[in-house]
Amino acid sequence: MRILIIEDDPNKLEQVRSLLVAEFADHIIEFAHSYQSGRAKLLATQPDVAVLDMQLPTFDKSPSEDGGRRRSFAGRDLLRQISRHNLKAAAVIVTQYQAFQEEQESLTLSELKRELEGMKIPNYKGLIYYHPKLSNWKDELVSIVHKSTAQ
Repeated sequence: MRILIIEDDPNKLEQVRSLLVAEFADHIIEFAHSYQSGRAKLLATQPDVAVLDMQLPTFDKSPSEDGGRRRSFAGRDLLRQISRHNLKAAAVIVTQYQAFQEEQESLTLSELKRELEGMKIPNYKGLIYYHPKLSNWKDELVSIVHKSTAQ
């Protein structure tokens, strides 16, 4: 089984990675750090599970690049890409923000959750609120990944 984590925050990525490595040691766990590299890896590797961040830079950051425009709804956009390309990846969004805004669109975490559920994308398995000092997100993520890899 293959798990792809698309996350740009190094601390959050390490927390999620450590959890998944400990729980799913026999799985291949890969990473991407932006919308574009995440989309490319989704299409190239076709993972069984995709752990998506909601807010991502458009491109990977480097010492000479800032990552381009910040995409407040990148996770939602990646979920649409999974559906559009008929990928089998079960998708879960893990975010540390409680509100999202991009241009004229503004949503709270609960509004975003309702919108994602209303999209009726079979691959979408849930939206998890992440906080580094809390542990309930860990149980939620492990449960979703277990259910998704058992199918």
